[in-house]
Amino acid sequence: MKQFCHDITMSDGVDRHYVLTDKKQNKFIPPKANTVIFGSKKYVELLLHASKVITAFIENNNVFPFPEKEYSRYANQMQFETIYLQHGVLHIDMPWKYSPEKIIADKIVVACDVDYRIFR
Repeated sequence: MKQFCHDITMSDGVDRHYVLTDKKQNKFIPPKANTVIFGSKKYVELLLHASKVITAFIENNNVFPFPEKEYSRYANQMQFETIYLQHGVLHIDMPWKYSPEKIIADKIVVACDVDYRIFR
């Protein structure tokens, strides 16, 4: 969220939206920020037109608001690049979840050398 709060002040032509899972989260977001509720019609529309999705949670159900059986229905409509903001080493030693072949991200931003060695 800190990165989003920084970036939302920029005037660089990028249309940024902060995805909320709960309207109560709005109190933590700058007043001029674009917010959208995960799974809403607006969220799906934005996702289908996005060029980049930046996320701190990499599981499919944190990005896609529909059941896995519907992924193929939307696959040809989604052209975005997924950027995963890996945020610490607490859960990093979980190859069944975070190995390169399990990660759905196109790019990964890491926080430390341990992360770099695992994700390179």
